[in-house]
Amino acid sequence: MGLDKNNNPHITYLDEQTSRLRYAKWTGKAWSISTVNSDQNINGPMALDDKGYPHISYCVYERKAIGYAMWTGVSWSSSTMELDGNVTGIVSLAIGKNGYPQIFYYEATTDPVIKLANWGGGGGTFYKLKHAKWNGKMWKIEDVPLNGPLSPHCSVTLDKNDYPHIAYVDREANILTYTKWTGKAWKNSVIGPALARGAVSLALDGKGDPHIVYYSGAGELMYTELKSGQPKTAEGTK
Repeated sequence: MGLDKNNNPHITYLDEQTSRLRYAKWTGKAWSISTVNSDQNINGPMALDDKGYPHISYCVYERKAIGYAMWTGVSWSSSTMELDGNVTGIVSLAIGKNGYPQIFYYEATTDPVIKLANWGGGGGTFYKLKHAKWNGKMWKIEDVPLNGPLSPHCSVTLDKNDYPHIAYVDREANILTYTKWTGKAWKNSVIGPALARGAVSLALDGKGDPHIVYYSGAGELMYTELKSGQPKTAEGTK
């Protein structure tokens, strides 16, 4: 879901009867609903660009590939990234200042060297976090080097330089970890104990400092902010 400059909601959802991805927006008087494309999809996140146009990332169900759709102002333009790996879900979609999308997604692998968490995969399947970035001509895809096994939840946002910041829980050590792109490399910071299967939410303030909401190992809702790389944590509620 997203809000435009007039605070009108924009929503994407999966039509259960047709397995088609649908888009709905409130015009101020009524809902306008359209079908994004004819693929059989798994719904994913949506983001609005500076023009208020929607961008959507999703899994193509039959091929387990990454789909991307954007509204041009006249019609939907869709493309698919045919990947070597087995895509299992979309984590996040963000639109940079230049209007270029960045997509983070899970990819399943049976490579035992990749020590990432097995969440519902079974059969020795592990998951790694992938980053796909559009440069105006093509998608650039890379693995995100994490500090430990990936939990089923993570949160991603972009800073003023369009650099990604990620919060996730190391599922093996039950540790909240914060990762950011410096412009040259990925940098990991350990925050503290966390619930491996708990949700995580990340936001950046005006100075670019991260604020993270997560669950402690005891299941309590926690809030932390990082100032000069040092966490300041407050306890919430269960």
